[in-house]
Amino acid sequence: MLFQCGPTGTATWGYDEWGFGLYDVNTGNYHGALEEKGPYWESLKFINKLYQNGLVDPNSMSQKYQQMSEKLSAGGVFFSIFNYAGSGGFNSPEKSAENKMMLPLIPKDATPIVYDSSTQGTTYEWCIGAQTQYPELCMSILNWLSTPEGFLTYTYGPKASSPDANDGCWCYGEDGNLYLTPFGEKARADRTGTNMAEIGYSGNYNDGSLQVNCNTWSVSSNNPDSPTGEPFFADYWNSQQGPAACDVEQKWREYSGETVGTAYLLHWDKAVHSPATGITHKDPSKKSDLNTPWKAVAGEIVNGTWKCVYAKDDAEFDKLFEEMTKSAKAYGYDDCIEYSREQADQRFLAESILKSME
Repeated sequence: MLFQCGPTGTATWGYDEWGFGLYDVNTGNYHGALEEKGPYWESLKFINKLYQNGLVDPNSMSQKYQQMSEKLSAGGVFFSIFNYAGSGGFNSPEKSAENKMMLPLIPKDATPIVYDSSTQGTTYEWCIGAQTQYPELCMSILNWLSTPEGFLTYTYGPKASSPDANDGCWCYGEDGNLYLTPFGEKARADRTGTNMAEIGYSGNYNDGSLQVNCNTWSVSSNNPDSPTGEPFFADYWNSQQGPAACDVEQKWREYSGETVGTAYLLHWDKAVHSPATGITHKDPSKKSDLNTPWKAVAGEIVNGTWKCVYAKDDAEFDKLFEEMTKSAKAYGYDDCIEYSREQADQRFLAESILKSME
């Protein structure tokens, strides 16, 4: 079982992570991490219940990402909030042949957050260094990454000459639809184990993948170059809508009424989403006298959270949570929360103004 308390509140109840707490995108209310019976407390309590029932890896606190990935591939993960640490790391043609697959399920009372696209961009920025010798070349690369072909290339790999060609990963077919080549399918399922020499390149597939967490397009956007109006996300391509890969997937399709997980998450009629307004709010710099307490409080909450995860029973959990609260407050938690709440109020005001203009 993989977890994080903040994302648990985001994915399940629609809160957004904000400072040392969670922000309610519907009401603007701010809940500090140490609020008793608050969303962080509930998330942590839930995870501890899983631990008490043997469903949390006891090595979670110390293991590295590679160790987690190996356990995931071997079927050692019960569930994950993140697809990259769940279905993305487990599903493969080999697993499907064994009738094994991880697929999404939404809790009946969930109100997962959905982030609107900002018309003003985000806090992520592309920059060209002032000392670069080739500013024009840098700009041309950024321009290319902003084209549909550039985005498809850094998302799926080199473009191929045809759907069956062994010289790339994706292409447009004669019918105008997008296709992954057999190699592209293989590479998408096993990024690190796919040797690019098979199609005339060097290294493995992951070596050529864009390593920055800043996209030029949203993957769910419609591709303006697509003759058939397909989006960039391969799961929605007509070529990907084939029969279920195994009995497990077929049963999931019958249950969900969808063929791909993303459509299920977006369209499931029982899911009530919490939309986060597409506005970028950047906190002002903290006062210098808040920097040291902020770091100290962060350390106390991290350490205290892990202790609570591993509590052997409810009584120990309550005791450890109380100790974490007392220790964090001694380091200045209340001042940190006051700052976070002030910024949450400013965010809500900005969102309210934007909504009134729509």
